[in-house]
Amino acid sequence: MKSVVIFLFTLLIVNVCIAINPINVPVEIGKDFYNIRGDWFEVIQGVKYNLRTHMSLIRLASGKFLVIDTIEMNNELKSNIDKLTNNGSLIEAVVAVHPFHTTFFKPFYAIYNRTASGRPIRYFGTPRHLRNIKDVHWDGDLTNPSIRKLWNPEVDIQIPKATEFINPQPEESNHFSGAFAFHRPSKTVHIDDTFIYAEDDGPEVALLGAKKGDLIIHPDVDNGIKQYHNAPYEFRDWVYQIIKDFQFENILTAHCGNLIGGGYKKLQQTIDNASDLFKKLADKRKN
Repeated sequence: MKSVVIFLFTLLIVNVCIAINPINVPVEIGKDFYNIRGDWFEVIQGVKYNLRTHMSLIRLASGKFLVIDTIEMNNELKSNIDKLTNNGSLIEAVVAVHPFHTTFFKPFYAIYNRTASGRPIRYFGTPRHLRNIKDVHWDGDLTNPSIRKLWNPEVDIQIPKATEFINPQPEESNHFSGAFAFHRPSKTVHIDDTFIYAEDDGPEVALLGAKKGDLIIHPDVDNGIKQYHNAPYEFRDWVYQIIKDFQFENILTAHCGNLIGGGYKKLQQTIDNASDLFKKLADKRKN
């Protein structure tokens, strides 16, 4: 049954995301926060699909930019990034927040590894990035709390509590956990896979019990949350805490679109409605 749900989730991405949001174009979500959509192709059961993905650029108070995630590099994207960042000279650092969003960091690093003046651009990632991508000079990983606080109070990076972030298994499906990047000035949070916002309708959305405008939990939540008894409740309580702490209006999710306005209220509703799910997961972990 789980494999069917995961496959339906993949189809959800395919059908929902094709028509929304231009690719390679920075969209200003709020003050000093830009989100860019890109192509991401996968072959599923012999069929090639465009699942789309995203990255964000945040202009800090210093005037420098913090880049969150990367997408496929091409001339159009490079031109748009160069316009925002003065040919990359304003990029301070690049942060990879999801263990399985890895493909495009090497080509991005090949272009943006130091500024024209010779200043190195710092790169930070998840433990899996540091293990698997050796062609990038990583300055540290996000399990280090001091790294997650480098851009406070403007940008706060947090790892969801009680989730499999360091070495998620099985790798082919356990893409639940990734760090969240909160930008206080624009009241925006950049998320990859933990939550999915259905910006448009599609038949698979209905099969997953969702509809246009719903914010849903990634279907591999069972594997994504750690396997001890209280882990589901610890994750739930962590979400409630970030809602209280940040009250973000905008939620950007990697594959299915952006929720602009009312973000924390929608997330509160999603978690409230998942009480039976968290109980089921906790009960399963008693044994």
